[in-house]
Amino acid sequence: MKSGQGGLDSYQTEAQIVDNYTVNCLGLHLLLYTAWRLGIKKGLHTSTMSAHYRARSYYPSEEEVPLDGPNVYGLTKGIAEGICRYFARQFDMNLAVLRITGPCAREQFLEKAKNPPHYPPGSLYLTDEEDLAKAYLAALDYVCTGHGRCDVFFISGDADHREMNMSKARAVLGWEPKSHLMLEA
Repeated sequence: MKSGQGGLDSYQTEAQIVDNYTVNCLGLHLLLYTAWRLGIKKGLHTSTMSAHYRARSYYPSEEEVPLDGPNVYGLTKGIAEGICRYFARQFDMNLAVLRITGPCAREQFLEKAKNPPHYPPGSLYLTDEEDLAKAYLAALDYVCTGHGRCDVFFISGDADHREMNMSKARAVLGWEPKSHLMLEA
């Protein structure tokens, strides 16, 4: 991604269209095909909450919320999730998709956690680097069992599930954000 886009409007340039399709769709398809040809059948994909229209006040589950991001970045990340499902189904790959929000370094997390940025209609829950690392490790363990499946997980710093229901990540991956506990100490 050469230029980030939020999840609220459909503004885009021709360069952003080409860049996003090239990286998020074509690049991913070629990567998964090459991995399959090399005998690699397990993997993780980083998606984004920008795959959704971000003016919702609550995201009940990964399966219930439509992939309706209004900009080319969110659109192509949603298409990329479809590419992952295709490779799970057609090539018997075992994939986990982490639909992350607000990834940040520890220093940024600590600074902004006291006054979260407002992202209409709610807050943008930042996800600390340590929580992200633990989510990726849990997802790596998850894809080592079974075959031919692709599961999507919300990953966020929203520890109280005020805006994102992350019960699937807790139940299936054994993951939930913990970095907020540093703020309470």
